[in-house]
Amino acid sequence: ALPAPSPADVRGVKLASRGGRTANKVSHAELRAAFAVFDKDGSGSLTVDELVGVFTRPSGGKPLNEAEARAFISKHDRNGNGELDIDEFVRAMLKESSGDSSSGTKSSSGTKKFSGGAASLQDVFEQFCSFGSTRTSTELDNAKWAKLCKDSGLVDSRFTKADVDITFSKALQKGKRKMVYSEFRAALCLVAEKKGCSEQEVIE
Repeated sequence: ALPAPSPADVRGVKLASRGGRTANKVSHAELRAAFAVFDKDGSGSLTVDELVGVFTRPSGGKPLNEAEARAFISKHDRNGNGELDIDEFVRAMLKESSGDSSSGTKSSSGTKKFSGGAASLQDVFEQFCSFGSTRTSTELDNAKWAKLCKDSGLVDSRFTKADVDITFSKALQKGKRKMVYSEFRAALCLVAEKKGCSEQEVIE
């Protein structure tokens, strides 16, 4: 593990020089100062290696391991280059400290994807199955799977549009053209494998 940075305390980017205030109470300038401490090589962006073992989410807990750091970057990497630049880092910290740890995307019905809130994962699945139709469906075709992946923010540099199609084909039983819920869960496992994180992190 990398040594803990100073003067920033990695627990929620508490800044020792400002009395240990957490990210939701610190200014953009203070978060940018914390970014500079984490950016060991001065490249202007944070890599997985620079976060592993030293960075802690605003909500607290243990420093991120490699899989968690990779998932954190993937979640907040808006330009898809596999790293967090300073603006992405500041936005991520403010978003996470506000309690919004989801991808933040919504379906046409206004339900956050995989949030576990008003709708269950199966409810979200069935909403997309029936999208654009007056009939209720419990099977998801390739086009609607692609829409689900896009709207949920799953598509990035580690899970590309090509991977969306490949994952759909792998999750289906041979000869089928639509997936049922059990195959959808299998597809999410394949997404997690491709992204290098857990299925739960994909769902959340």
